[in-house]
Amino acid sequence: MRRTLDRPDLSNEVVVVGSINADYVISLHHRPAPGETVGDATLELHPGGKGANQAVAAARSGASVCMVARVGADLIGRTRTEELAAEGINTAHIRVSADAHTGMAFITLTPDGENAIAVAPGANACLAAADIDAAAAIITGTKVLAIQLEVPMDSVLRAAELAGDATLILNCAPYRPVPARLLARTDVLVVNESESGALTGFAPLARRMPGALRSSCRRWDLAP
Repeated sequence: MRRTLDRPDLSNEVVVVGSINADYVISLHHRPAPGETVGDATLELHPGGKGANQAVAAARSGASVCMVARVGADLIGRTRTEELAAEGINTAHIRVSADAHTGMAFITLTPDGENAIAVAPGANACLAAADIDAAAAIITGTKVLAIQLEVPMDSVLRAAELAGDATLILNCAPYRPVPARLLARTDVLVVNESESGALTGFAPLARRMPGALRSSCRRWDLAP
């Protein structure tokens, strides 16, 4: 593995290239039908973004983590960057996009635990291959590269190219067609029920089960 051990800024065990969002979680009794208004919702604001979530999880597990990402020139972007730094995450490669808002996700959550998510990517969509090249030394020197699809595919592919012998974790969300060369390079593939179906062309097993069995499997985590 190509690692530069005499430079502390290249010693990160995990590099996450991905999204930083603010999550607006709307909990309601049932998801509104087209044209319907539901007035019993409650709203919570949480830090989010698949990339930021991965970075925090890795840092809390004891890893040295660097985040490569983009935020907007707004209060949310500053706050999210400060929160990540407070977790011990290297934020030197989080860049600010002056003309875009920080990414936002709007999540509806119902009592059965199902959710539906709409994402306004904002600055996440501005993460360019040039940003990845600016972090090339730290990506090349890492042990683990974690990537998702909430940032442009060109940037994801460039990061994978630079990762050398690092273990590559791909969270295939939100789903979009994945180039064969990226799948071939991936060591750990993370998908949910709908993403696995889109990726393979097969309906997930849980959807093909009788209702009662499907509910039982969900309860015991035996099906996605």
